[in-house]
Amino acid sequence: MRQASCALLLAALCASARAECDDASKAAGACKVEDLEQPHERTLKPGAEYTFGSKWFRDFEQAKIALDLSGGYAYLLEPSRYRVQAFTAEDGKYIQSFGKKGKNGGGNLAGPSAVAPGEEGSIFVADKCALYKFEPATGAMTMAAGSCEELSEPTLLAGDRFEKWMYAYDAATQKLRKFDTEEGSPLAFDSPALPGASALAVGADGGVYVAFADRSEIIKLDPLGKQIRQWGGKGSGDGQFELISDLACDAENNVFVLDASQGRVQVFTEQGEYLTSLGSKGNADGQLKRPTSMDVTHSADSIFIIDDGKPPQDMTFVKGGAEGPAGLARVPWSTIISLCCLIAILGLYPSVHSSGGGMTLGRRTSVNGKLQSRDVSVPVAAAAGAAAKPAAAAAAGLPAAAGPTAAAAAAAGADPSSRETTRWFKPTGYDLPAECWKHEDMYAMVFDNLRPWMARGITKADLDACAPAATPETDTKFGTPGGMQFRLLLWENEVIITSGGIRRQTDGHGHEGLEYYQISQIQDAARRFGLPTMEFAVGFGDLGHIRGSMDGPLCPLMIYCKQPSNYDILIPDGQFTQYLYDKWLDKNRKDGYGEPWEEKTDKAIGRYLTYCSYVPQTDRHGRAEPCMRNAYVNHSRDSTSGLTELDGPGMSLTEQRRWKYSLHLDGLGCSNRLQKIMATGQTVIRQDSNLTEFFYAALRPWVHYVPTGYNGVEEVDRIVQFLRDNDDLARAIGEQARRFAHEHLNEEGRLCYIKVLFEEMKKLMKYEVTADDFPVKISYDEEVKQYVPMEKSHMIIANTT
Repeated sequence: MRQASCALLLAALCASARAECDDASKAAGACKVEDLEQPHERTLKPGAEYTFGSKWFRDFEQAKIALDLSGGYAYLLEPSRYRVQAFTAEDGKYIQSFGKKGKNGGGNLAGPSAVAPGEEGSIFVADKCALYKFEPATGAMTMAAGSCEELSEPTLLAGDRFEKWMYAYDAATQKLRKFDTEEGSPLAFDSPALPGASALAVGADGGVYVAFADRSEIIKLDPLGKQIRQWGGKGSGDGQFELISDLACDAENNVFVLDASQGRVQVFTEQGEYLTSLGSKGNADGQLKRPTSMDVTHSADSIFIIDDGKPPQDMTFVKGGAEGPAGLARVPWSTIISLCCLIAILGLYPSVHSSGGGMTLGRRTSVNGKLQSRDVSVPVAAAAGAAAKPAAAAAAGLPAAAGPTAAAAAAAGADPSSRETTRWFKPTGYDLPAECWKHEDMYAMVFDNLRPWMARGITKADLDACAPAATPETDTKFGTPGGMQFRLLLWENEVIITSGGIRRQTDGHGHEGLEYYQISQIQDAARRFGLPTMEFAVGFGDLGHIRGSMDGPLCPLMIYCKQPSNYDILIPDGQFTQYLYDKWLDKNRKDGYGEPWEEKTDKAIGRYLTYCSYVPQTDRHGRAEPCMRNAYVNHSRDSTSGLTELDGPGMSLTEQRRWKYSLHLDGLGCSNRLQKIMATGQTVIRQDSNLTEFFYAALRPWVHYVPTGYNGVEEVDRIVQFLRDNDDLARAIGEQARRFAHEHLNEEGRLCYIKVLFEEMKKLMKYEVTADDFPVKISYDEEVKQYVPMEKSHMIIANTT
């Protein structure tokens, strides 16, 4: 959240911008007088000071406003102009526009009706029979989903802030449709009939809010389409509405309701409980004439409103303080003064904000060809002295501005994981051990993974969907039937297997790794910190199993690696324990992380088993390699650049530390090689991938690793050349990765993550259990003694996989 002093800074910025527009910019034709008006001041609410910024745009009765997920950019859809304009949210500077009138496709819009932010900086537009996705970094607009059969007349649009899902209301069918924005395919969503829907929003818990202007009501649906809540009614009192024109949600699951007839915004909890209101109807200072569209920043410190009132018509920017919606204060949105060119071959561009004693370097970083917001706080003096060379960046195919940003963040010793990620999620309602607070930024993944159950809770039927409890008649010769999903019970801090055992290797084959060692970490956490009495389920495999169901139960299965489209709950990979990861950390500390940096070879090293991913990744050209590891090895073998060494004989990770850069690639799923090479201090060059483990969300591109693959396999050569030309940056990124691994991926960090996960899951459990509920109970410790040759599973410190 911005500092309170930012209001003064923004006011100064706006005043400067107005002067520039009034004089030089108008003379140069940069400002169109017919489209602009000077800001003026009003007071909206007694006891609080507000300032309104004003603009003149056409078609205010149709215009829609949307903020990107970082809150840094505002997008204004003007339907009759068939375009979307982008502005900086803090000072209203015009950035760019996209869309033009024409038949669907090729950058054309045939009848745009709604706009909504997508994942990692993208923006979605609802058009006739289609959803379009715009990438600000590249300027590309592509069809994301839909056809006339799937989506005939979309009029409302809202995206899930945490999932790659987009909801669209089809006026022709009067139902909601749900789409996977990455694959472009419709998802299961059993929408009820919603005649007269006038506004749409998605909450932080995944709940879908729909408003109806005609009956002045709001309903909440769960992520599968089941209605779970309703409130409102006609009237002018608190909690009543006359003409709902828009909805928005913040990270705390508060619901903001814009009433065009009443000229005010009311704020509610997710339960529909009234909190506060802003504004009133009228033309006087402190009133809104006819507000038509609104969006709220994720942290609720800013609200944007379009007011179709008497001239001058307003684009209203409401800035809130730390006390929340009840104490909002406004700052003006400046007039439009310039066109800012976005340079993004890899998708990075920086922005600088005030941040107490230093500055915040805000980056939008390309991951899978999309933009991702990250903030890292850096002391000004350190940042000023750590710039990379713009010429080298340009030569590497990087935007010139990206080098200084990343170099400053990494070289200045930025905290391994920024507080920005978890400010909206704090462990509460239970005692968290003091040592676990240092790993707080790891816990955002807990909140994200549990969101599908936040609206509905976890029921016994959900656990039944994972694996039925065994009975005396169950054949348990090979453990739990099916051997893929295992049901367990935590009872007095002991893990008990209730589905018939783990996979019992009666043939002596040592397949005991994944589920045995994942469960062993849960047992360790229970004995170290204490875990609540509850049921849970653990899965075997390299990728997530669970997808949504329209009307059935939803299994809360724990697994170590998944795609965004899966509902599985991430826990630490069992191979942290199986391969004695903490001993690998100790080994690196004791021998000084190998050769000194100056003596290392400035090439990218890598040795891989030929595991081909179950989920081939595509580059920005849409190309997908059937086996990414083979593709990189073949490229290294055939290349004349001499920048990579990927195709030689087997080599231990200890030996590979003689190289400065190490290339990480997926295996069948997520590869445990990443956490191992992070511990060495080498610069990690990491394949762009949508696979994720429990700690990935806390990593920062260009701070903990360098992404590659967006522009194809051959991009790795340009990355290595760039790192050669910016040696201080490369070394700093390696140091940040090493620091993160040693401070957060150790046993303490992993067990603290498990502690928070189980405590948060316990809050969602809709039923209690006793040991007598299960006819077959097998102690995990006894199961291991009898069936698992765990003494054979140890880390060879020279592990190469």
